[in-house]
Amino acid sequence: MRSGSFKYVFYCAVSIVMICYIFSCKKNDAIKKDTVQVEAADSLKASPGINRIRLSWEVSDPAVKKAVIVIDNSDSVVVPREAGDTMSLTLTKLGEGNHSFSLYLYDAAGHSSGRSKVVGRVYGSQYIQSALPWELRDVTFYDEKGELVIGWSKPELAALGGEVEYTDTLNAVQLKRVPADSDITVLKDYKPGASFKYRTLYLPEPDAIDTFFTGYQTKAVAGGSLKNIADKKGILIGSLISYGAPWSNSDGVILDQSPNGIYTTIAEKEFNLGTATWGAGWGGWTSESTYDFTNVNVIINWCKANNQKVIMHNILGSATYMPDWFNNGSFTPKQLNTFLKDLIDNFMDSNDNKDKVDIWDVANELYNNDGTYRDMRWNDMGWEDDASGLAGADKVNDNHPAFIGKALEYCREKTNALLEIRDYGIEDDDPKAKYYRKHLAFYQLMKHLQAKGYPVNCVGIQAHRNIGSTYEGGMDAFRSTIEKFRNAGLKVDITELDISSDTAEQWTSAVAEEQKVQYYNIIKTAIEGGTDVINFWGFRDNNDPNWRVDQHPLIFDHDYNKKPAYYGVRDALFDAK
Repeated sequence: MRSGSFKYVFYCAVSIVMICYIFSCKKNDAIKKDTVQVEAADSLKASPGINRIRLSWEVSDPAVKKAVIVIDNSDSVVVPREAGDTMSLTLTKLGEGNHSFSLYLYDAAGHSSGRSKVVGRVYGSQYIQSALPWELRDVTFYDEKGELVIGWSKPELAALGGEVEYTDTLNAVQLKRVPADSDITVLKDYKPGASFKYRTLYLPEPDAIDTFFTGYQTKAVAGGSLKNIADKKGILIGSLISYGAPWSNSDGVILDQSPNGIYTTIAEKEFNLGTATWGAGWGGWTSESTYDFTNVNVIINWCKANNQKVIMHNILGSATYMPDWFNNGSFTPKQLNTFLKDLIDNFMDSNDNKDKVDIWDVANELYNNDGTYRDMRWNDMGWEDDASGLAGADKVNDNHPAFIGKALEYCREKTNALLEIRDYGIEDDDPKAKYYRKHLAFYQLMKHLQAKGYPVNCVGIQAHRNIGSTYEGGMDAFRSTIEKFRNAGLKVDITELDISSDTAEQWTSAVAEEQKVQYYNIIKTAIEGGTDVINFWGFRDNNDPNWRVDQHPLIFDHDYNKKPAYYGVRDALFDAK
């Protein structure tokens, strides 16, 4: 090819390339001009609600006229821009769960911004159903103040608080908002005997646009006397009933020196069960054939006149309960057998007690704390080999005093009432418990008596407790002990319940509240374990000058005021299932 022709071709090629480049640059400039004219949105946020969500964002570009929101890469919504730099939109009828939202801004010429994206959660019925109601710690109506006090447990983290709907003393329905940091709520105008409703308010996320409510829970409130509540549930609630001894500031239903006879009034109003006490060693049995049942018979008759069931405490017991002439004497087994039968026959026949007493405490406190039998004159009647069928660690004693079975037989010859064996420290079936071997020994005796055919019906758990003391294994262990005896075919009674403070401990409102909780837990657990007899060892502090003086063990104080413990008992009776 000639030189000139080559140059011509070369220049043509270069020219074509340059022309293409120029046109290419102009096209790219046009695309950039169309797509990068509008600034993207700032601070795009999704605020959740109930089947809806609120989207909000900031617009800094004054040219923006509208926004387009694409929902879950599908449907879109146009939002015109109004005055101001903040735009928002609330989307409704959304399904529960997470949703994605893409946001584009446009100017009047249709130029678009880049995409802004946010994922937000929508709440609905599933969340509401899973939200836990605020738990009640306790609910007590205090009669003297006319106040309902609601104690709250710690709420869930997302809870805003709660609402209580109740009826006031004027029969008007009231609504009270309860902040989440509340420990108690006091309603001073609560109508006695009414129930109330409560629900919990939730905010699942700090910027949620809706408040979520749980369904209303209804709570009935205990009111009235202990006896009224117990009667409705088929429970016997009772107390040791005192005769009265004004010379020692001890009031009672016979010699009642209390203001306006309030001791007798309380005994009549609050209890459907009374415990009458007799002490062979305190003047009740002064010689081989001389008995004095005068005072105990009067108490038994008072209980029957006031439609109360009667527990009689006690016929026999360790040396503590027997007279000196008996403890220090020397008798043959035959003589002891005669004493035993004559004592039981005379007691049963006196005052027709065989038909008036409902539960006889036949033998009381037979054991040392290690489960061995105490040294008792009655043991001289002889021993019988164990027939419990238990072995290993469950078999504490190889034999048992013969007088126990004999006493049960002699009682059954005279009465059809329930026959009980009673002791303290037998209620905690846990190897770490202080009286564990005593518990095992007592259970072994019950199995032995049953195997021999002796007519034993009831286990009497005294339940003398101290404030702050706990059962090894907790209340579950206490309940399992009750169930253990019941599964053996025995009725279980709580017979001498009291909960005392340390005499050196200052009595404060906090200690009184602790006592209240302890009474509540013991009684509720006992009833739910199958107990239907709850008996206190008195009801007025310091009424007995020889028992737990200044230790505040009972449910009324010395001046007959209801203590918090009273309300703990009432609430437990009411709440027990």
